[in-house]
Amino acid sequence: MSELRRPGADARQSGELGVHGLFEPYVLLLLSENPAPTHGYDLRDRLIRWGIAATRHQVDLYGLLHRLQRKGLIHAQWQTSDDGVRRRMYMLTTAGWEMLPQWEQALERDRQAIELFLQRVRAPVENA
Repeated sequence: MSELRRPGADARQSGELGVHGLFEPYVLLLLSENPAPTHGYDLRDRLIRWGIAATRHQVDLYGLLHRLQRKGLIHAQWQTSDDGVRRRMYMLTTAGWEMLPQWEQALERDRQAIELFLQRVRAPVENA
């Protein structure tokens, strides 16, 4: 008899679970919540706090930020801090703001499908 176990990092890394697919909407949402440009370290730490990534090593955040920039959803600029360190800061573009409601609709559809799955998997098994 095989042992049942909860899907873990292997399933997430292979794409079996949609966790990595949530990076984009979460990053867009995080950027929308802060009117000032945001540094990548701050985004990564907030993703970890939300549980989207368990560790700093599981987040390919900078790859995602570059893809979002190529898609025109975010803008990046260099800023120099008071201590003279240059940091790349990110903010939403108009297209990024327009993408948020589209993600909301897509995730709502997914939520409904997940709820149906959970209801069915938790229901008592009937004899066929």
